[in-house]
Amino acid sequence: MTRQKTFIALSAILALGVSSFIAGCGGGSGSEPTAEISVQSAKGPSGVSTMATERGILPTAYSGNFVSSDDDQVCYDMEALEIIGEVTEEMRGFKIDPPANFSNAYVSFTLSSDGKYLDWESANSTVLAVIVKGGPNFYVFDYVGTGFDWDKALFSPTNKGGNIPTISHYNVCYMPDVPEGDQGCTPGYWRNHADRWVGVDPGDDFDATFDVDLFNPNITLGQAIWLGGGGVDALARHATAALLNAYAKLDGSNGQFVNYPYTVDEVIQMVQGAVANGTIEATKDEFEEANELGCPLSGTPADPVIP
Repeated sequence: MTRQKTFIALSAILALGVSSFIAGCGGGSGSEPTAEISVQSAKGPSGVSTMATERGILPTAYSGNFVSSDDDQVCYDMEALEIIGEVTEEMRGFKIDPPANFSNAYVSFTLSSDGKYLDWESANSTVLAVIVKGGPNFYVFDYVGTGFDWDKALFSPTNKGGNIPTISHYNVCYMPDVPEGDQGCTPGYWRNHADRWVGVDPGDDFDATFDVDLFNPNITLGQAIWLGGGGVDALARHATAALLNAYAKLDGSNGQFVNYPYTVDEVIQMVQGAVANGTIEATKDEFEEANELGCPLSGTPADPVIP
């Protein structure tokens, strides 16, 4: 399929530091786009000159890097770049670094054999944006409003020689279709919306709240909600979100309830059982599944929790 060579001149994007990002979208160190760049046309998978994907999406290029602190921050980082508009709790994000094939119940991403192109499909979800990084710059592929459930041949900006470099990593923001029934808000939501906390405060001690002895030195709930990684840190992160969801199930002072699967007492008992029985990972998985059911809370700007 023959396409016209295209030259895209891009708007200058100011570098986003940690402090400006926290003020703008709720935390994380995230992306750092810098100066305006121009991107040359390049040869696509079929060998013809092309600047678009197979579905005709023309990407926007940014200089510098795009690195989210974790999966929960990907959509918030894209919001900071004004790519996808305001983040809602139904949105999900992930980063794949180093690049590899990825699939879950909603989306599937496949790298080409040479590592230069990326194909994707979606089911029961809507892909909003994909960021592809390779060489010194990255491309943003904007799918908001397209209704596409697949695309092929996403790529990174060409280098000075006019060649497409190997993809170094990619980031995706998408929105699953929200099932009827149970609801839950992710750790990413709760750490970016301190104004929504009810029942407990960010400064409350984690171990005292759950009546366990898990951390030495002790940490607060505000620190727990920002923890990365797995193991006890992942349990603490998702347990804190679970507790907030459970309190939001009871409290409608914000004008909205969260129809969460567990009560406050059940969440506390589950954490105590996980510590006593060594079922840290299994309990974390239960909380994570419930926390990702979809959140009804909306309408307030990001108000990040201070760890």
